[in-house]
Amino acid sequence: MAGDGCSSGGIERRRSESVGFEKEGLV
Repeated sequence: MAGDGCSSGGIERRRSESVGFEKEGLV
């Protein structure tokens, strides 16, 4: 849900967030 705004950053930014979520253990 935190990366639902594509216009906020784009796919690249979503990838960065994905990595952050994995580190936090949310994924």
